[in-house]
Amino acid sequence: MGDREPTLDRVRSPPRRDLSADLVRSGELIDRGGNALVSVAALSDERSPDRIAVKEPLAPGTLENDEIERFLSQAETWETVDRIERERPRWRDSEHVVGVVDTGERLPWIAMEYMDGGTLADRLAAVDGGLPTLEVLWIGECVCRGVAVAHSLGIAHLDLKPANVLFRSTPDGVWDVPKVADWGLARVLADQTGTVEGLSPAYAAPEQFEPGEFGEPDTLTDIYQVGTILYELLTGTPIAPESRFQAMQVAMSSDPVSPPSAERPALSPAVDAVVSSALERDKTDRYSAIPVMADALRAVRTGGDLPPIVGDRLDGRSERTGDARPERTDTSTPPAPERDDERAATNDGGAGDPELVERVTDYDNYGSYSASPGDHDGVTTGRSDGHADDEASSDDPRTHPASESESMADRVAAYENHRSVNASPGDHTAVAAESTNGAREPRAASGLPPRTAGWPTLGGNFARTGTSGDPDGPESAVSVAWTHSTPDLVKVAPAVSDGIVYAGPERGTLRALDAQTGETVWTSGRLLETASAPAVADGQVFAGSWSGDLYAVDAVTGDTQWTFETGSHVYGPPTVADGTVYFGGRGGTLYAVAADSGEQRWRVDCGAIKSAPTVSGGTVYVGTKAETVHAVDAHSGETVWTYQTERPVWSSPAVVDGSVYVGCWDDSLYALDRSTGDLDWQFDTERSIPGSVAVRDDSLFVGNNANNVYALDPTSGESRWQQSLSGSVRTAVAVLGETLIAGCADGTLTALSTTTGHRRWSVDVGSSIHASPAVAAGTVYLGTADGVYALAGDE
Repeated sequence: MGDREPTLDRVRSPPRRDLSADLVRSGELIDRGGNALVSVAALSDERSPDRIAVKEPLAPGTLENDEIERFLSQAETWETVDRIERERPRWRDSEHVVGVVDTGERLPWIAMEYMDGGTLADRLAAVDGGLPTLEVLWIGECVCRGVAVAHSLGIAHLDLKPANVLFRSTPDGVWDVPKVADWGLARVLADQTGTVEGLSPAYAAPEQFEPGEFGEPDTLTDIYQVGTILYELLTGTPIAPESRFQAMQVAMSSDPVSPPSAERPALSPAVDAVVSSALERDKTDRYSAIPVMADALRAVRTGGDLPPIVGDRLDGRSERTGDARPERTDTSTPPAPERDDERAATNDGGAGDPELVERVTDYDNYGSYSASPGDHDGVTTGRSDGHADDEASSDDPRTHPASESESMADRVAAYENHRSVNASPGDHTAVAAESTNGAREPRAASGLPPRTAGWPTLGGNFARTGTSGDPDGPESAVSVAWTHSTPDLVKVAPAVSDGIVYAGPERGTLRALDAQTGETVWTSGRLLETASAPAVADGQVFAGSWSGDLYAVDAVTGDTQWTFETGSHVYGPPTVADGTVYFGGRGGTLYAVAADSGEQRWRVDCGAIKSAPTVSGGTVYVGTKAETVHAVDAHSGETVWTYQTERPVWSSPAVVDGSVYVGCWDDSLYALDRSTGDLDWQFDTERSIPGSVAVRDDSLFVGNNANNVYALDPTSGESRWQQSLSGSVRTAVAVLGETLIAGCADGTLTALSTTTGHRRWSVDVGSSIHASPAVAAGTVYLGTADGVYALAGDE
């Protein structure tokens, strides 16, 4: 194997194509691990690729629905990360995610790029004492680049290990190309529910064993895991044993991790520093983001400028450049031949280095510097004209352009050194406004702004029609008015009422924000693990938590009025009607409790409830993960009717006139008679429908996981138009006047004409969209991977 970087064009992932289940299951078994089988299948036609690898669960015919959902969720996550790497200009020079060719829909399987170079685990097993140093740094950098694509979407891998790094072979004389595979534990950060089951102990971070002490697993966990891989590649020895108990002792020990040179003395201090910076037990002491780690690995390998987090470890040396050469003879692995182009430090300050230019661009555009890990409650404002905030501090790198003498590496270093005041892990109640060097007290609640049109709950109203009192939505393109960063992804729809936005990040506190500025009005002192979308009614905010409670909070002060304990996750958004709150969750029970006191009025077992109940005409309608839609008498709790679907129902029913409209994971949109539950019609969208519908005048609108939005006749179910968007539509669409607004998982917000389906505008908000949009007073509010975004049209 050579010591030169390969040309990535030779290892591009094969194109997507439709494959049949019979074809993908015709392959020869090549691997069995965990709960999955991997086989390789030859494709006989002339289209690319000619071979694929296929992953499917063991004994798929015996899987429960929840297991199938988990596998399909893994496939969807993997497919999304791969597609973003292929399509986004930002990642045009990255080829480090194993490509997905096709996935099963009803039957769980993933057809993927065939990686002919084996796994990193195979390569480790074939050598004694580790791999050549330069090659290790190259592999680590590539893994970081692949994982960075997922992190840009708010997705953490959480199971990085040598067995999940696969290689594409290259011609002799250059390195084979590593790509990241097996996103089985990967999750959008809001989906985390505590410690990760099924993790690989030898590569697990402290927070995966004890989140209560070290914080919840997140993107910084991936940085630690890459560090463990590098340590093993350099020394030939895992940093921790495979035994879960012993690995936990190593990860949680107060003693610092020994540097790789303790096992392989010939390694240079720069190599020790670049690895040790990833292996800090406190997440906030690691690299602030995985692209920074990639840059550091490249700098050590090529002799470039090191970021401060690595340079500061080199015992006060004035020379802040990397040097991967051993200081003395390396007896375990012969040093690679020295090459001038690898040894020379950049003399142009990095201006010609596309990697550094990209990092600076990312920092400039996305403000990655604005809060250190664990302190994400700062509010940053954005302007489309590129001017910096008036209140930004004088040493904020955004406030001055790079001078001719300032290198790209200096620019990155400036961002790395710029930190807002840290909050301790898990403590996000003290919220700082704008990105400044000083802390700022939370804004006191001094009365609510004048009443404006609002969006008090998921779907705009408690009939879940996807509309509100606003006459029209923004018809011209919108831009970011403000952002409010949160400690975790916001996956539940914001609520807007009386000029206040109510939102809660998962594993973060419910908060109230000024709708015009994004400044914090209050944060809840008790609701610390928001699980459901909030609902606002009669001066109260209702929301469920991962701890199993429903909370009622005063809308003005944030004071908790009462809590109702269920004993299981309450992730179904609550509905309020006639003084009663209706809600459900993972436990499978639909509850009715008094809105003023939290006293239970009735309960009925239905199956796990992820959707929001809808109350209309004295009846509660709700979908379940048990593949049913229920109609329940709102006063007595008696079941009126039950309709059986073929897959789980996450979509919240919309009730209009005499019909109940609800989407399903079986790809269908159902229209049911609201009185009898009889099927009026069924429309097949050919892909699952996790989001809710919107109904306006004489049209019904819905999106699906195949990137499509449909307009249907609500009476007959006939399609009026279909529009393909840039990403999957996993959330509810919103309709205001003649404008439909849809958020895509790839971070694109699109407005369509409700009459023709033609695009009115489309913007990339710069962060993946995970929550249904809320629209009030011409402004669109979104939950994203980075927090809450407000987008408004140009005045």
